[in-house]
Order: sequence, then structure tokens, then C-alpha cells
Amino acid sequence: MTDPTLELYYAPRTRSFTALWLLEELGQPYTLHAFSLEGDRHKQADFLALNPMGKVP
Repeated sequence: MTDPTLELYYAPRTRSFTALWLLEELGQPYTLHAFSLEGDRHKQADFLALNPMGKVP
């Protein structure tokens, strides 16, 4: 059995940096999905399917 891998949707200069920092400090495995908020990536259909509010942690 493998450990579950967390998926972090990350945008630079947002509060999601805190979650990224914590994962690094704890040495936890994760998959990082980084993108810029400047291109409205968080308002596209595939991201809204994950988070209908279009927010990034």
C-alpha cells in the first residue's frame, strides 16, 4: 500500500505558499500544480470543476 499523495494547486504570491512550505518542512510527498493568477487560469472550466468558487488556497 502506498501513501496518498497530496495535490496542491499553487499560485505564487498567495497564501498557498504557506501550504507548500509546510509540505516541504514535513517532507510529505505532493504533486504541485503551479499557475499564475494573471492569466485567469483559476476561472477556466477544468479548475472550476475542482473548486467551483475559483479560489486558490
